[in-house]
Amino acid sequence: MAASISPASVIIAVDVVDSRLDLAKELGATHVINPLKIDAVHEIRKLTGGYGADRALDATGNVGVIKDMLACAAPNSIAATVGATAKGVVIEIEPLVWLQRGVSYRGVHQGSSNPQKEGLHLRKIGWHQKSNDLDSFFRGLSTCGKVDGCRSRS
Repeated sequence: MAASISPASVIIAVDVVDSRLDLAKELGATHVINPLKIDAVHEIRKLTGGYGADRALDATGNVGVIKDMLACAAPNSIAATVGATAKGVVIEIEPLVWLQRGVSYRGVHQGSSNPQKEGLHLRKIGWHQKSNDLDSFFRGLSTCGKVDGCRSRS
């Protein structure tokens, strides 16, 4: 979402839930990819003329997604993970590839975000459910995706 207020000309969103891809388009993604339907790494390479992504962000913490993100990172690019992996998860890398490509990979914890900055439509991606309606809450996860807490509306 923040990429849409950046100077980026190509903004690619990748997700397995089509409704989230629709929201990504609404929020500024120029291209969307569902990796259950198409090879995401190949498609990102194609959309960037074989170069890859200058900036890549993983919000899942899923090792397969992280590996794919790193595989489509452009030379001298920055890739970051904001999603938490399970404790003890290890990602294998081939150091020679990293030396040749110059990709920087980092973890992000809250970062230097400014959620009040104009253009960020945070209310569109937030989702809250009354804590006394857990059946509805868990049904909502199929379209929302991640649990960010169960907050009661008073």
